[in-house]
Amino acid sequence: GGRPSATFLSDWPTTTSERSSPGDAETVTVRRDPDTGLEVRTTARRFGRYGALDWVVEFTNTGACDSPILENILPLDVTVPLGTYDSLRLHHANGSLFLMDDFMPYSAMIMPGDNRRIAPRGGRSSSGALPFMSLQGPEDGVVLAIGWSGQWAATIERSAKELTLRAGMERTRLYLQPGERIRTPRILVLPWPGKDADLGNNLLRR
Repeated sequence: GGRPSATFLSDWPTTTSERSSPGDAETVTVRRDPDTGLEVRTTARRFGRYGALDWVVEFTNTGACDSPILENILPLDVTVPLGTYDSLRLHHANGSLFLMDDFMPYSAMIMPGDNRRIAPRGGRSSSGALPFMSLQGPEDGVVLAIGWSGQWAATIERSAKELTLRAGMERTRLYLQPGERIRTPRILVLPWPGKDADLGNNLLRR
């Protein structure tokens, strides 16, 4: 409806359920707009062995009328303090465009004031860019993965003392008819220790 969700979503009635099994735990949080019947469901899984977290968000129109416009949907939209990080490096890899450098890895420094955007081409999830990346600090890092079979986009923005990460399906603007449901890309974050970025890659494979 043209309003940022941060201004109202926490005020909606909320229910939470949890389930645990050896090695992982799942939390389902459901928020529902009492005025329109729009329901937002977040299912988050924690993998204890790896310290990883993944989640997926679903929207369902449980009301009797079309939902308000939903746009710029970002299942990942977070700003974290960087402290005194002088060194922050992005590790990424090309996707496939039928070229000699298909899937070639690369790395680049992320400096204060940088704003990097990564996205595939033509609605294909690995066309020109893979939906996996790793951010490396001086003593550790984090892998970010975007689970989506279509067009996605990720941005990495650094200021002097903060880092903002955003990711989701690119160019969303829609409404839901009564009974309709959609989901967002699944997001995975996986921390890794030490100074070897290959460790994060190997943990992601596991």
